[in-house]
Amino acid sequence: MLSDDLQRSLTEARNAVDRFLADNVQLSSLTAMAATLAATFRAGNKVLACGNGGSACDAIHFAEEFTGRFRKHRKALPVIALTEAAHITCVANDYGWDEVFARG
Repeated sequence: MLSDDLQRSLTEARNAVDRFLADNVQLSSLTAMAATLAATFRAGNKVLACGNGGSACDAIHFAEEFTGRFRKHRKALPVIALTEAAHITCVANDYGWDEVFARG
């Protein structure tokens, strides 16, 4: 049996997804983002992802889903996460923190 805290967390997550699915503005934004990504790939370009703190991990996961397998076997798509620790600390050391994502 689930603990009360876990049950509340799962219910909260389900409610968040339900609210998202009911929000036409959010769905339109998601559709526009997907179209932009598809156009970027069709044009032969790559996507650069970045984040700070926990969002840095999200950027890495985002890139991995495109370069790896997401739901089906397909060609890898060119997405690079600019949150690799050696890159960030090297650029920050050499050029300053304001240049970390600018040099991607």
